[in-house]
Amino acid sequence: MALVINFFATPILVLMPFHASGVLRVSVPMYGLLMAALSMGVLIGYLMAAKIPVPRLNQTRVVVSIISFMCGCFLLFSRTGNFTLASLLLFAAGVANGYWSIFFETTLQRVIPRGALGRVYACYGLLSGGLIPLASLVGGVALDVLVGDTRVLFTVCALVMTMYPMFLSTRKGFSSFFESLESESN
Repeated sequence: MALVINFFATPILVLMPFHASGVLRVSVPMYGLLMAALSMGVLIGYLMAAKIPVPRLNQTRVVVSIISFMCGCFLLFSRTGNFTLASLLLFAAGVANGYWSIFFETTLQRVIPRGALGRVYACYGLLSGGLIPLASLVGGVALDVLVGDTRVLFTVCALVMTMYPMFLSTRKGFSSFFESLESESN
């Protein structure tokens, strides 16, 4: 799930300077503030994850809700032309991203046998690192095809990011994974 979301988030993050100047009509320093809002949100999400654990019951619903909220913030970000609202949406997306990322990492560490953890993380790192240039290329080509319309590109990316976890939540294997974690914790 994280790989798909990261793949579709990459064009948004890589092409954000074009969105900042074209849609939000802000200068380079204001683009820096947008990125700082996202980064600050991620850091706060990390802190929240340390203080507020994901509830043991209904973990599937909670995780999908948090991820959908994050993706929804990116969706609204893609549609707004207001800099202040865009900053708040990126901050909120960052909080949700930081929170669910910690949950994802700790869940991986809990379910993967210790002897395989390094290999699994190496494979995951290779896949996620390898997909970033590919996602950047696809995003750049799509932006050219869309004649520089970042709103359309970001909306499509955010919609896919939002629908994917919702689709996964309807799959029995996805839900049973979290249910097994819930029963293991009790």
